Amino acid sequence: MAVNTSIKDVQGLPEPRQFGPDWLVEAVGAEEVHAHRVQGLVAEASVGRNRIAVLQTAYGRVLVKNGRLQSTQNDEWIYHEALIHPAMIAHPGPRSVLCIGGTTGAIIREVLRHRTVEEVFVFWVDRNILEVLDGQLPYAERAVFSDPRVKGLYGTPLDDVTLGAKKFDVIIADPPEPSESGAPEKDVYQHVVKSAAKVLAQEGILAIAGGGVHPVAESISTLPEALATARLHFQSVHLGTAPVPSLGIPWGMLFCSHSLNVASMDAQTVNDRLVQREVAGLRFYDGETHTGMFATPKHIRSWLAAG
Repeated sequence: MAVNTSIKDVQGLPEPRQFGPDWLVEAVGAEEVHAHRVQGLVAEASVGRNRIAVLQTAYGRVLVKNGRLQSTQNDEWIYHEALIHPAMIAHPGPRSVLCIGGTTGAIIREVLRHRTVEEVFVFWVDRNILEVLDGQLPYAERAVFSDPRVKGLYGTPLDDVTLGAKKFDVIIADPPEPSESGAPEKDVYQHVVKSAAKVLAQEGILAIAGGGVHPVAESISTLPEALATARLHFQSVHLGTAPVPSLGIPWGMLFCSHSLNVASMDAQTVNDRLVQREVAGLRFYDGETHTGMFATPKHIRSWLAAG
């Protein structure tokens, strides 16, 4: 599943280690790439329109979809804790949660850490992907899908026929980024944000992946577009960022609500709620991390304002 590249010389890499067929290479800008050396192919399969692969790298086993790195064994917990827990903690008592995306089960794993949760609805993008990952990806935790609180849904995400009049306290979404692979994926992102605004409870929160935090010329980051989309439908939209080493650049998550300000919570309140809900086993997120996630540097604020 490695990606060939025409780059022949990379400063800092001793010979003969050059980019070639043993590397997974992804563009992060017009003249910038991030690369992982592939130590081996664990599994691969075509599932619908998607090509899924599990590779062995320095980050352990990693999930790749359509040639793009999705998550890795060594640091997926950073990404998932950063996406999920600020929203869960900011809500005074989340009971009903909707998850969109996150086929590995890691999103559900983090949601279920909160003992207030009574039901988790999950939109299956393609359950066949689970079969490909079964036993191949250590953090593809199929056990969470057998939890009695977890309910699978089928159909177009967030359509009225599937959900009816149901309202959710928290929605966690990890859809394709805006414009990631063309117009269809862009429409998916906009549909998720717009529909979430309708099915959230009054004090509900949408946590949605926004894209790379990459304020450079000719960046391929979709974060400015994602932020603009969210602001069309929510009064309160705040950016949280997390450093995920395997992705090469920090990643942005958007926290959207009609009434709650996720960014305003102080460290003590966050820690107190974690204790009250008996949330244990976290390696990235706590009160101090929460305040740091929402302390957006000036140059990034300027970049987003210009976008």
